[in-house]
Amino acid sequence: MKPSASTYSTIQVKNESGAYEGGNLNYLLLTDGKEIPKGAAVGAFNHSLLMQGAPATLVLSDATVLEKYVRPILESSWAGIELNIDRGLFDSKNAQLSLKSELQFGMVLDGHGRNAYLQKCNASVQGDKIVIDYFFKTSIYHWAGDIKVDVTGQQIIELTEQNGELTQKVTSPKPNVHEYGGGVFAKIIIRILVDLLTAGFDELGRKNTESSGIHSIDTFASEISADAGKVLGTLMLPGKAVWRYASATLNGRLYITASYK
Repeated sequence: MKPSASTYSTIQVKNESGAYEGGNLNYLLLTDGKEIPKGAAVGAFNHSLLMQGAPATLVLSDATVLEKYVRPILESSWAGIELNIDRGLFDSKNAQLSLKSELQFGMVLDGHGRNAYLQKCNASVQGDKIVIDYFFKTSIYHWAGDIKVDVTGQQIIELTEQNGELTQKVTSPKPNVHEYGGGVFAKIIIRILVDLLTAGFDELGRKNTESSGIHSIDTFASEISADAGKVLGTLMLPGKAVWRYASATLNGRLYITASYK
């Protein structure tokens, strides 16, 4: 059933006195030849993801992509995570999904259980990509004392069309791992560990050393990147879930065109 007119959903914005000032579009459905409606009754459509095509075009705001697409997956991947969404509205900012409060989680590094603390998890739509910036604190086990580290990284999700199917490409640039709290001693330990691994033996007298050895900071960074890819990269594709009465395909960049049953 092909619609005869455009339809849309908005977030209403009111001033301090409660008077309606306008709105921010969540999504817009356009038929052939239609243009995006303008005016306070419809609202601003900042950073929209739009594809003009037949028989109709489904336009999604970046806030909708974050709210309906990214947020549910992050919440299902990270138990207990609390996220806020800033829709941008009229200030010409990109909408952004951000961490509401610190999240403690566990991870295993070199066979040792570690506590880690996620302190940043921001997602935004940037051009034809969804970008997630994250930061967490953890530590590397060492018999003389744990080495505390900060981990800053990024996850990039790009949606592309391949053979008519909507697919995602996930990339994980190598994160930055920085030790802190140990001063010169920690830096010496890290350098010694790297040298020992290069030499292939454990000079510091550790017994029952695991076959994997003590990893250098560079190797640790690579492991974090791989682990983050598994967790942050499990974003489900919109597919038919975007509209219950429409099938969604991608044409070109991050543009979704809806065709109707």
